[in-house]
Amino acid sequence: MKHPKIITLLLFVGLFVPLTLGAQSDKDTKAVKAVVKQYEDALNSQSLDDIVAVFDIDCVVLPDDAPVVIGHRGVREHYEDLTDPSTSIEITLEVQELILSDKIAYVWSLNYGKISFKGGEEISIDSKSLMVLIMSMDGWKVHRYMFNGNTAPD
Repeated sequence: MKHPKIITLLLFVGLFVPLTLGAQSDKDTKAVKAVVKQYEDALNSQSLDDIVAVFDIDCVVLPDDAPVVIGHRGVREHYEDLTDPSTSIEITLEVQELILSDKIAYVWSLNYGKISFKGGEEISIDSKSLMVLIMSMDGWKVHRYMFNGNTAPD
């Protein structure tokens, strides 16, 4: 055997690198799911600051039957009505699929629950959404977000 050190190094790299990549991927998968949960919790607690915090500064939100929302200012304006104290939200986001790449993640979820307004009016939530998250200096953040209802409009 002419080069035992090189063979040992190749074996080490061949065994160790996939293990570390798997560990990193597992860590990132958990972190991305945590952002989805953070968003769900922020909606349910009606914390406007917490809602804005899950989005990156250059985010774009494509809401159902509403204009495009751009950046933190747009997110703050879009979600302001939902954080009114006379409104209550109960929403669950069930992750159906998560695809993770080096610095980008795609998550689609089914969402259900209700929004209750002052005076007793309630809106049922039955929707689906697609989040595109990116790895930023502050961790995983929602970069693009699109959602729409599962039922046809009246």
